[in-house]
Amino acid sequence: MTLIGARITLVPLTLLTLACSDPNGPGAETITALPRQLTVAEQKLIGSSNAFAFDLLRQVNAAQRDSNVFISPLSASMALGMTANGAAGSTYDAMHNTLRLGDASRQEVNEGYKSLIALLRGLDKSTDFRIANSIWYENTFPFNDLGQREHQPEDSGNSRRDRSL
Repeated sequence: MTLIGARITLVPLTLLTLACSDPNGPGAETITALPRQLTVAEQKLIGSSNAFAFDLLRQVNAAQRDSNVFISPLSASMALGMTANGAAGSTYDAMHNTLRLGDASRQEVNEGYKSLIALLRGLDKSTDFRIANSIWYENTFPFNDLGQREHQPEDSGNSRRDRSL
């Protein structure tokens, strides 16, 4: 290879290496602080979600010791939280306890999820953050509409769909 050929090959390779060396990507700013203080409801929900996540990961790890498993504890807790909105009595209590929500009311949990989703969506303008949880149900099964009407934040990415099975 000639000296000119080596330089022609080396220059693009060097530029490519330099372009890939920034872990934040071109023009991205490192987030060093939240744009606002977390509310009490958000702090409670984060603590509960973390406790639930470690419980879930411990159980999955025990059941799948020799396997590679990918799960999203955040997605699981949000989907169960959404489902709990339609639950009542001992079912609601069991879901509330499993999610480690302690003394948080339904309203506090829903407000916490809504505001945390908004916070996450606004942290990095270059990232399109979406959540897509949904509940599918048999249309002949009686369904309590409480969860859809009163407890689902608008534009939360969560939905409920009628599905004839």
